Amino acid sequence: MRIILAKSIIGTIIVLANFSAHGQDGDSGLPEGEGKHLVEFACVKCHALNRLTRSPGYNSPEEWKALIST
Repeated sequence: MRIILAKSIIGTIIVLANFSAHGQDGDSGLPEGEGKHLVEFACVKCHALNRLTRSPGYNSPEEWKALIST
């Protein structure tokens, strides 16, 4: 289960890395897909979306795996 969650998060982050627009109508602005609800629930409630999409050092799946596994 933890591996599936980590893979979902990693996949979502990779998609978000190229996503720069943020909705102004209350929508998170995240693209539809697997993991959107998870990111909205677990990440965007506390962190700005640009913190996920523009954080240096977390641009590859390997870097996100290292972060998530800690």
